[in-house]
Amino acid sequence: MKINHYTYPNGLRLVHSQQGVGVLAATMVLYNVGARFELAGKTGLAHLMEHIMFGGSDNIDDYTEEIELAGGQDNAWTSTDFTSFYSVVPVQNLEMVLRAESDRMFWPKISEKTFQTQKSVVVEEFKQQCLNRPYGKVDFRWRQMLYKTHPYSHPVIGAEIAEVESLQREDIVRWHNDYYRPDNAIISIVGPVDFETAKSLVEKWFVQGQPQSEQSEQTEQTEQSEQAVEPMRMPTLPKEEPVLEPRHVEMVDNVPLTLVALGWLMAPYGQPGYIECDLITDVLSYGASSRLYRNLVVGSDLFTQADAYISGNEDQGYLMMSATITDDSEQSVAKAMELLLEQARLIGVEGEVSEYELERCINRRESELVFKYANSLELSQALALSEIHNEDLEQTLDNYRKVTVEQLRQTAKELFSQPVCSLVCRPDYKNIPAQETK
Repeated sequence: MKINHYTYPNGLRLVHSQQGVGVLAATMVLYNVGARFELAGKTGLAHLMEHIMFGGSDNIDDYTEEIELAGGQDNAWTSTDFTSFYSVVPVQNLEMVLRAESDRMFWPKISEKTFQTQKSVVVEEFKQQCLNRPYGKVDFRWRQMLYKTHPYSHPVIGAEIAEVESLQREDIVRWHNDYYRPDNAIISIVGPVDFETAKSLVEKWFVQGQPQSEQSEQTEQTEQSEQAVEPMRMPTLPKEEPVLEPRHVEMVDNVPLTLVALGWLMAPYGQPGYIECDLITDVLSYGASSRLYRNLVVGSDLFTQADAYISGNEDQGYLMMSATITDDSEQSVAKAMELLLEQARLIGVEGEVSEYELERCINRRESELVFKYANSLELSQALALSEIHNEDLEQTLDNYRKVTVEQLRQTAKELFSQPVCSLVCRPDYKNIPAQETK
């Protein structure tokens, strides 16, 4: 796969791969900003900004409608670390998408009406996805327990619904001015378009000049309003303090089964130990041949489901093991945690993980990447992330293949010997209607 890179004078970076098969082109604009840059009391800004940036500009009333009329589709996501806007269109309409993304970067419509409308949408999403959904509150309590100094202590949607409700338009304007700029963004383009064409189209819409407003009077008023707002300073993120003793949280919620979770802080993305932790969770829970499924779920009267995964953060993330169990008694909860911990610590024992077991996990990862990169949209995302990490995408699989059984064992031994953080979420029987308690 031929991958091309280019950096423009304004700091914008382009990463491109020409794929000759098909008629669709995928684009992604990745901004180096996420929830980790939010300040205490002002959480939820990154996610709200994503919603607002779908609200149109002075030149385009509705981005999604424009792209759908061009035969394409678009969407976006916000994480703790990044914000991304992506689309897939027939290649002949690629310039239209770049013009729209240029408008989104330089001229988003942040009127008071747009702001209030999108904030209401996010508040309802907060209620639906977090407050009124089974296990929706677990992430909040988990992060608060695990992180004491780092802003990973709150989810992307915000720390509390009251904080989202209290956000003001000036907060969003300041947030956009600080982070949604060319030198903080990467554009990836994948499809049947050559590099020189892609490079010139990006230069036309993002470098040669900002798109001119078709509503000059409104734009002038917006500019005057935004100039009155002091720019936000890029926060210096604190390093999370180590976990020196076990931590535990008990909670009840409207859930069907008791959930137990164990977790440990782990290496940031790209640092020694990160790939090993990723493979450890594969050994534990990747597929029907994984250890948690074979040893705990199959034929069990206690476990209904068991999983393990890493958060995959730019700063210090976490490795979590979780399971739902059929009984919420103290004995059953203690037994479930003991069995989960045993499966984790066994990986740190010499001879417990075979070369075959590790190779099977890496082979599955290779299969996953092959199918993933065959999709132009997935490939554009992978290219954008590899560019922001200054990585060679072609080396991804090689980096996993370099991991040895001994490295896996040593990482597991060090990680799982640290004090464990645990959480139990039990059903709230007091709020179950009487006819359902029989």
